[in-house]
Amino acid sequence: MKAETMRPSSRIPLMLLCDVHRSHMVKHHCCPGCGYFCIAGTFLECCPDQRIAHRFHRGCVDAKDKDLRTPLLEAVINNHVDVAHYLIQNGACVYHVVSIFLCSE
Repeated sequence: MKAETMRPSSRIPLMLLCDVHRSHMVKHHCCPGCGYFCIAGTFLECCPDQRIAHRFHRGCVDAKDKDLRTPLLEAVINNHVDVAHYLIQNGACVYHVVSIFLCSE
């Protein structure tokens, strides 16, 4: 394990991570609002391109300062469908609701 600290955003304290969680952090699978990993359960995913998927909890975004939100996220949260479609057509990030459930065998 590397002795390097990481965090998903400046609002979250630095964390010392194992190799598995470090790989999820590098893939942007840690919520920048609360610092919990979006590995299982239901969360939003922003896909600016096919190689990157930023994951976060909708509740964390709703609770944060409106000045920190992207214009597309603000439109999604407030159900402004026309604005969201316009932003997506003009290159804004696309959001998906993702559910991942882990099964034990």
